[in-house]
Amino acid sequence: MDRLNISLDTLRPDRFAAMTRLGTLQDVLAGIKAAEAAGFRNLKFDTVLIGGFNDDEIEDFVNLSREHPWEMRFIELMPMGPCAGWDRSRFLPAETVLDRMAELEPIEAQGVARRYQLPGALGTVGLISPVSHDFCADCRRIRVTADGKLKGCLHSREEIPLRGLHGQALEDAVRRGILHKPERHHLTERSSDTPRNMNQIGG
Repeated sequence: MDRLNISLDTLRPDRFAAMTRLGTLQDVLAGIKAAEAAGFRNLKFDTVLIGGFNDDEIEDFVNLSREHPWEMRFIELMPMGPCAGWDRSRFLPAETVLDRMAELEPIEAQGVARRYQLPGALGTVGLISPVSHDFCADCRRIRVTADGKLKGCLHSREEIPLRGLHGQALEDAVRRGILHKPERHHLTERSSDTPRNMNQIGG
């Protein structure tokens, strides 16, 4: 392993405790220092934009990229799992970041993330917009769940069992999952089709 993605949706201890219900923000910050001391560089931080919860922290997150060689990535909240029933005011387009931080300048994209940088900053800012900017045509991802199912799309109901497969059978199943990736998701029309919560799917 040579890189880390760290989920961090708030920089405020009280909000962190309310969201996670365990652990402390201080533990996370100590873990970040330990990761850098262990030699990990160019850390990526994933922050889900949530209206009325952390949208007043956008500037704080972006400013972390001034002094650190980190990529602060903002991800649109997706209507899936418990979030599917949330009030629509909770869903913020990633453009909110650009509206709040007008000095951000575009740089080369990376994967599905549109990337920006503050003048003179050591780090970068990434915007991942699965709802407002459908990037399905450029998606090259498949996912394997902890219980051994292959998902060609995060939001698809279709899953291909991989447990117990070996050799050619395993290769054929993975190839089938890749070739049958859905053309697009339907998040602008309805909630995600997957019956799973995000923590049951993983990256």
